[in-house]
Amino acid sequence: MAKSGVKAWLNPLNLLGEIDDIARNVRWMGLRSEIWQAVDEYCQAQGSGRGAAGILMHVVCSYCGTPNDVGTKNCVGCKAPLTETQPIVCGKCGFLNQPEAALCVNCGAKL
Repeated sequence: MAKSGVKAWLNPLNLLGEIDDIARNVRWMGLRSEIWQAVDEYCQAQGSGRGAAGILMHVVCSYCGTPNDVGTKNCVGCKAPLTETQPIVCGKCGFLNQPEAALCVNCGAKL
């Protein structure tokens, strides 16, 4: 990998001939799936989910375009109902999914 890096620094087009070497080394440097699973389990045990950043997410009113907090029943701008545009929170991982989703995009659980 160091050889490929030096060649790329001297002439970036040299990377084309080294792409298989780079791909092999990048795959080797990646974390094993067991490690990612352990990280996910630890985070869930601490009470967080991947969708925790959803607190910052807003639901945009389809009538007037006003952003509203998730969970708001009526638009703060025009008072239109927001029930059809609310995201669905996955009970398994906490991910916020589109309202029409049947399965969680993150973990595949039924919503």
